[in-house]
This record gives sequence, C-alpha cells and structure tokens, in this order.
Amino acid sequence: MERAITDEPQAAAGAATPDRGTVARRVYVEAFGCQMNVLDGELAVSRLADHGWERTLDADVADLILFNTCSVRDQSENRVWSRLGALRDRKERDPGLLIGVMGCMAQREAETILRRMPHVDLVCGTRRFHEMHALVERAESEGQVLAVETGGFVDVVRDVRIRPARHRAYVAVMRGCDHRCSYCIVPRTRGTQVDRALADVVEEVRRLAADGVRAVTFLGQNINTYGRYLPGRPTLGTLIREADRIAGIERIRFLTSNPMDIRDELLEALAETPSAAGYLHFPAQHGHDDVLRRMFRGYSRERYLQVCAKARESCPGIELASDLIVGFPGETAA
Repeated sequence: MERAITDEPQAAAGAATPDRGTVARRVYVEAFGCQMNVLDGELAVSRLADHGWERTLDADVADLILFNTCSVRDQSENRVWSRLGALRDRKERDPGLLIGVMGCMAQREAETILRRMPHVDLVCGTRRFHEMHALVERAESEGQVLAVETGGFVDVVRDVRIRPARHRAYVAVMRGCDHRCSYCIVPRTRGTQVDRALADVVEEVRRLAADGVRAVTFLGQNINTYGRYLPGRPTLGTLIREADRIAGIERIRFLTSNPMDIRDELLEALAETPSAAGYLHFPAQHGHDDVLRRMFRGYSRERYLQVCAKARESCPGIELASDLIVGFPGETAA
C-alpha cells in the first residue's frame, strides 16, 4: 500500500507515573507504514472508547501504549524495536503501564517480540485488533497475550467520530491479498483476500458523511479485486458509484491498485463519477519485462502503458501516480 507519513511521538522514557485513580484511562497509538495501519489504529481506539478509554497524543501520560507496525520496510521495524526498548525502564517504574504491539510486524515476529521485549503485554495480529478491549483485559488479568490468528474478516462497528481529520476518512473495503508478488510480505502478514459486504461499506460512508466527512479513501491491499468473493460480484466500480450517490460526499479515492487487475469497467466508473475521476494510483514497480516477471507482477511494460493511455482517454486530465522499486535482485546497471 501507499506509504503514510506519521508524526513522531513525544519521548515515552522518563515519564512520571500517572495517577490512574483521577482520570479516565488513556491510550496512545502510533502508526507506522501504510494508510491501513492508520485506520486500524483508529478502529482499535474506537473499540476501547466503547469501554471508557480516551485517546491521548502524549505517550508520557498514557495508560496503554500501542504501536501499530509495518513489515514492508526494515527501517520501520527497527524504529519499533527502538521504541519498545526505550519503554523498558518506564515499565519497571510503572508496572501498571500496558504496552501493546499490533499490525504486520506483530503478525510476523509474534513470539520473538515477547521473547526480546518481555515487558510487552500484548501482541495483536492484523485481524484481531477489533478485540482490543478484551485482549487488554486478558493481559491485565493473565499476563502476556499473543493473538495472531488470521481467519475471517475484521468486524468492527465503527465510531465514526474517531478520526484525525474532520472532513476526510479512510474506509477499509477488503483485507488481505491472493497475489504472490515475489518481494511482498502482505499475503503472509495480512492473510488471503476477504471482502467486506457492499451494503456495510456504503452504510459506513453514509454515517461518515452525516458526521461531516466530505472525502473518503477506500483501502484494500489489492483493491481492484474487491467483490471477487461477494454474492453478485460487485466491483470497485460498483462501490464508487454507490458512494457517489451519498449526500455530502464530494471526493472518492482508493488505494492501492495493481495494474494487472485494472479493467475497463473501473475506468468507465471513474469517467462517470466526477468525484472520483481525478486520481489513479497504480504502482508499476519496474519498467523492464524481465524484472516484472521475476517480481511475479502479471503484466508487461506494454500492458502498463496501455492502462495509462486508456485512463487518460477515459478521464481527460486524470492524475496518474506510481511507485518504482530500485535495485531489485538481478537488476543490472543498464
């Protein structure tokens, strides 16, 4: 997925022990990596808020610190290890502090996190964060909790009020991916593709719009295949058209597209839907057919350029965005 820039937190080490008897319990969440991680953090906070927790932007006063992690880049994991190590002394001074790791690194490293960082209370995988309150209660009563099963869909009744921006919001429409690009860890950490019911997505967008949202970004690890496993086989184009009919929604975007799965039906939907016609992000990853084959990307340079041309023909003025991987194994200087 496309990278998201997140703010650095205030230093957690060296904080004074909070007085938990006088204030509501507070949770601090820091997201690393993609937009899906940012959204998952919001949804985890939503579940905790149902049970009296409040979100804080100051890790120093938090009763629960959650790191929502990424495994796409090595540096992201290194930053998490550093954050966790910095909390060791604080945990010794304040044993009531809860520390949790969620997301892709939690899914991939699992037991290693608990072994290397024994002061961590909770490791929660990519499809268990919707149980966050119950997992926190278990950690408090039983000790360390490991929850990394990947079966089924994440069912979260979202509190639409919990989001960082007033007028825009992320909405998950699917999770996981059935492709096997040779460089990608997503199928291993996020599981296979599971689609969310069209009616559920539309209803969430409707509730967000009623709360002031004007721009929505649909998220999925391979969003062009949305609907593949749903009755009636709705498509991303179907979803875009349905969302465009909701009063208040002025802009629709989606991340991230795989060029092998972009069909004319999607481009037609963009052309017919002014709120969605301006932007298409679909990473090429490389411009040479031999490298694309080793990447298992399923398309050629020629096919990618054909999609570009078709998009511009269907939606004049559309902005096309891409990503490229440099230095892929076997790539020569030429």
